[in-house]
Amino acid sequence: SLQIDGVDIALSGNEARVPKAFAAWNLTSQDYESHSDDSLSFHTVGKFCNDECASNGVEQWIASNSDNQSHETRVYKIKAMLTIVVSDGAENGDVGSATVSVSSTKNTVQKSSINIPISVQSIQKISIDNGGVEELTVNYPETAEFTSTITNEGNTPSEVRIFTSEGLRGWVVSLEAEITGETNLVDGVFLPANTCSVDEGIELLCTIQPGTNLTVFAIVKSPHGTAVADDFVFTLSAEPVELEIVGRVNQELEVHGVPEDGTLSFLGTTQGLTSVGAILFLLMAYVFVEPKRRARAAERLSRPKYENELEPLPVAPSGAKRFKTNSFEMKAIDVGGEFQINVNSSASDEELGFAIRPTKGRGKRDAWVFADKTRMKPQLHCIHRNKKKRIFDVMDMNSNTPFCVVKNNGKKQWRILRVDGTPWLNVDRSGLGKSKTWTFRSLEGEDSYGSMVVTKDDDGNMVLSAERYTTDLDTRAMWLAAIAILVG
Repeated sequence: SLQIDGVDIALSGNEARVPKAFAAWNLTSQDYESHSDDSLSFHTVGKFCNDECASNGVEQWIASNSDNQSHETRVYKIKAMLTIVVSDGAENGDVGSATVSVSSTKNTVQKSSINIPISVQSIQKISIDNGGVEELTVNYPETAEFTSTITNEGNTPSEVRIFTSEGLRGWVVSLEAEITGETNLVDGVFLPANTCSVDEGIELLCTIQPGTNLTVFAIVKSPHGTAVADDFVFTLSAEPVELEIVGRVNQELEVHGVPEDGTLSFLGTTQGLTSVGAILFLLMAYVFVEPKRRARAAERLSRPKYENELEPLPVAPSGAKRFKTNSFEMKAIDVGGEFQINVNSSASDEELGFAIRPTKGRGKRDAWVFADKTRMKPQLHCIHRNKKKRIFDVMDMNSNTPFCVVKNNGKKQWRILRVDGTPWLNVDRSGLGKSKTWTFRSLEGEDSYGSMVVTKDDDGNMVLSAERYTTDLDTRAMWLAAIAILVG
């Protein structure tokens, strides 16, 4: 269906009134001021007012009511929304097209048309969000409950397996799902209700409709009758059944168990004496757990202390595993008119991603980051803003939202900016010869949040290795800076 202002134009005989006019365009709201009550911001071209007259009228309104930084004069247009619904019988890989034509009712012979290609592709992608709650503290023998939202971000119903890692040392984890039985309304289309089957509380097998959420409760029962504090870490996982581990997403959760006051007094009772064996067993388990807990605490204390703590970018974190690694390596090769960049983990040589940027052409040359060499799953899009300047506006393709801006400030510095244009941090170069070091530094002071080393191998290819020192440094930003330094 084709709609204008939410109304199907089929109801009006496939006709819509489009005045020939000029109007003030609000750069902030991204809409015409003609939609407001002030009609002076809208001037129609007619018998007594030509194009120049109408344009000047709008310019006068802007000069009197606003400024050229927030408004500009544009030819008036209307926006139509085309909704294409794929039939249930369509199969993956089917292709087709839709043609939209427009003509004046006074001159139907002269038409303007646009052809829209359509490709049917099923996408299975899920995410887990626990609302920022990753740790809970309970007194024995209380129960902790985590609430997680699992979202089907794909375009097809997905059968999802939801499970957790095994319980240890008397901790028991079970799963429950919130099923309302109500149908889902997504983009004006009613979809069947989400459903789940439970395997004795250990595992859930659920069908989640595209664009909908499922609330899952991870219920953690603490050990009963123990006098030893314990930290229990487990993993909540969800994966599309068809993709298995390839599409799996994980959430690590932790429960801190604390003995109640007076718990040790039960040792003097008959029940306490009969429980000595169990307590000794728990103490032995504690001997093995405590070193790990202390190691984690020592790791937290060993993290760098900064004069200026790095404020994270105000964007949503990516759910992709490739962007959660602490260190990575890149190798840039010039192949057939484009730079091809392979991205691997420094720790395991696991392939994390693949990036490209054309090497030929006088115009603007964008760079792309993909999940792998098939180039089927774009992750980041670096839009070359100006062919004469090295400035890239970056889009996160996982969420389809602006991410940041990467700008060159000379031979020895790149700068990463927030979406609103304010500087975030600098990437400064040091070193001579074939090996150069780039450091992520604060705008003021000498704080260092990560570094990259760039060298040339025996074949003349550029090789880069990177490491971040704090999780506040978004790894996506490191990837972007690395790509800009290699092929920017």
